[in-house]
Amino acid sequence: MLRNKNKYFSTELFVVTDFLIRKMSTMPLDLKGKIALVTGGASGIGLACVKALLRNGVKAVTLADINTNSVEIVLADIEKEFGADRVLFVKTDVTNSQQFENAFKKTIEKFKQLDILVNNAGIYNEQEWEKEVAINVALKIIYQKNRQGPEAVIVNLASIAAIDRFPNGPIYCATKAAVATLTRNFGDISYYERTKVRLLAVCPGVTMTPLVVDPALARKLYPVQDLEGIHQCFVSTASDKMVLNLEGKIALVTGGASGIGLRYAKELLRNGVKAVTLADVSDSFAQVALSEIEEEFGPNRALFVKTDVTDIQQFENAFKKTIEKFKHVDILINNAGILNDKIWEKEIAININGVIHGILLGLENYLFKYKQGPEAVIVNISSIAGLGVFPFIPIYCGTKAAVAALTRNWGTSNHYERTKVRVFTICPGVTVTPLITEISGRNLGGVYEDMLQKDLGGMSAQEPEHVAKELVKLIQSCPNGTVWVIEDGKPRYEYVFPERETMLK
Repeated sequence: MLRNKNKYFSTELFVVTDFLIRKMSTMPLDLKGKIALVTGGASGIGLACVKALLRNGVKAVTLADINTNSVEIVLADIEKEFGADRVLFVKTDVTNSQQFENAFKKTIEKFKQLDILVNNAGIYNEQEWEKEVAINVALKIIYQKNRQGPEAVIVNLASIAAIDRFPNGPIYCATKAAVATLTRNFGDISYYERTKVRLLAVCPGVTMTPLVVDPALARKLYPVQDLEGIHQCFVSTASDKMVLNLEGKIALVTGGASGIGLRYAKELLRNGVKAVTLADVSDSFAQVALSEIEEEFGPNRALFVKTDVTDIQQFENAFKKTIEKFKHVDILINNAGILNDKIWEKEIAININGVIHGILLGLENYLFKYKQGPEAVIVNISSIAGLGVFPFIPIYCGTKAAVAALTRNWGTSNHYERTKVRVFTICPGVTVTPLITEISGRNLGGVYEDMLQKDLGGMSAQEPEHVAKELVKLIQSCPNGTVWVIEDGKPRYEYVFPERETMLK
């Protein structure tokens, strides 16, 4: 198992499927007489969880699912095996908070309580990745006041894709990494003491469900388990060490008109980069930044393109304007991001979708086609919040974990060999930027703000110039698909993710 060993509560990720039920039973929750709600519960792993819960003493289960196909057959099958009044179906789109809340209300209306929530609903479809992000990273809660016993349980279904590399599904992997990190942060002891709701995440291996579109091919490529099986999935990983000469190169920096993004742009220019495009949503910051750059480096060294990274057409326009003016683009720094859990949907859109837009545009088109030398580079800016537990900003942590997962899955040898675009991530520690200096109030409020005030003061801050200098060194030479920490004003170091297979021994 993976166990978080920082000063906060140890929340566990279990690389299992049906082991979930046994683990729940060994903890201080008696399943007998409990009521459960399972999203995506009408088929696949969700339905397997429903039946396993009923077999282990749960009184009744609500199937909250968007798919009405074969529901009558499923309900009849459950009634045949377990008897009448053991199941309720509520049509639910988990991306719609009102529909999701209705599933809770209908459950309590019928069964008078709710003790277990299994957040299972999810899809694997990279072609509809915005929908994939919306469903897989949907924020889900439980009604703590309506449980029967001393505690309730939330089980979030992640995947081994959250902790390993599957380059054919990088966005799916990122969504599942976000689920795991949300679990670790919302599973902090401070939340448990307040709500008595326990959280855990389950990371199944490759399992024979409708998510596997070609079962025969899957069995050839991976170790595969059936719904009740426990199996490990082996995926080979690779990293390639490359060197990039910055002289004469062209860079595009999102969020580059202020803060640490502007520091990155200036440091690149100091190290031989010919010109930078500042792709930013702020006109006012941009005018100041352009004046500063011209004063230090001379004319025609920077271009501003107003860009909202959540709008892929605006993002593509930034690439087009860059090539129109400078003829090339060699480096993309996906820096744009916000820290504000209060507006978490926007936070997810900027921090995850914005990075995905940049990678798709850069890797698959503009860097691939318009680089000057043998390779180009994409740098995705994550954070130590994506690697650790910071319970006062759990959603931000999830977005930054997603950035690291996107990098590890797109930063593989098979993607590099076809594009010659190197991808890596940096995770700055606490840095003196508006993201930190204006952090107060940018959370879910109440206890979250209290935790922030208690914990943030003990963290040492570094200057953004230090991060920029370390980043430029990494751009020139660091392995593909790697993740680097820059904190406390000290030299960078690589963060090595544990191999799942090794940890299980």
